[in-house]
Amino acid sequence: MQPNPNHYGDPLFMPAVLRAFGVDVQELDGWQEWGMGDFTKIWGVAVHHTGANNTSAEYIARNPGLENGLSSQIHLSRTPPYTATICGAGVAWHLGRGSYPGLPTDNANPYMIGIEPQSDGVSPWPDNMLDTYHRIVAALLWYLGLDSSRCIAHWEYSYYAQGKWDPGAGDGVPGHMMDMDEFRANVQKYIDNPPFGKGELMGVLDARFKSRVPGSEWEGTLRDFIINTNAHAYMGMESAQRNGDKLDKLIELTEKQNELLQSIVNRIR
Repeated sequence: MQPNPNHYGDPLFMPAVLRAFGVDVQELDGWQEWGMGDFTKIWGVAVHHTGANNTSAEYIARNPGLENGLSSQIHLSRTPPYTATICGAGVAWHLGRGSYPGLPTDNANPYMIGIEPQSDGVSPWPDNMLDTYHRIVAALLWYLGLDSSRCIAHWEYSYYAQGKWDPGAGDGVPGHMMDMDEFRANVQKYIDNPPFGKGELMGVLDARFKSRVPGSEWEGTLRDFIINTNAHAYMGMESAQRNGDKLDKLIELTEKQNELLQSIVNRIR
C-alpha cells in the first residue's frame, strides 16, 4: 500500500490502511454506501469522544439525536482488542458549528473524517486504546499524504461556538480537554514510521498450533515452538557432542586392538 495524496471522494480505503497500521477492524454492513453526502477532497481528521464509555458503533452509525444520521465514520471500542468499527464512508455530522484555520466556518463535515472512541472524557484512557487512537489517525493521514497538523480536536473547532470539549483529557475532571500537541506528536511518530504488518505478525506469533508428530499431544504458540526448537537444538548438540566423544574413544580403542592383533600375527609368522 502506498500513500495517495491525490485521493478524491469517499474514504473507502479506511479498513485496508487501518489494518496495515496494526488496528483490529470490523465493518458494519453497508458502510460503503452510508453517509450524509459524498466527500470531495478530504482535508484531515477530527477526533472526539462519544460522551459515554459504552456507546455502540451502531449508535454512531445511526445517531438518534441526529435523525438517525451518521455521526462519525469510525467508532473505537474501549476494551481489548480496541476495535475500530467502520460505520460509514460518506460525510458524517460530527463537527457542527465552529472554525479552524484552513476549514470553512460552520461547515467542516464535508472535509473531515471523524473518529468516535468510547469515552466519557473523564475516565482515564487505557494506554493501548490511546495508542490505537494514534494509529488510526496516523493511518488515515499517512494514506492521504498529510502530516499530523491535519488532525484537530472537536474542541479546537467548536469550543468557542458550542462549548465542545472533546476529546477529554481523561484526568477525572469534566471539561478538561486533551493535550492535542502531545496527541499530534504521537500521531506523527506513526506517520514517520508506519508499523506495517506488525499487528498481523503479532497475531501469528500468539496463535496456537498442534503438533503434527503422530502421537504427540503438544500444543502451543509459534513463540513456544521457536523457543522449544532452540532448546531441543541445544540439547541435540550436547548429545551429539557426547556421542562424538564416545565414538572417538571407540575408534581409538579399535585402532589399539588392531595394532595388538597385527603384533600377534607378526609373531606367529
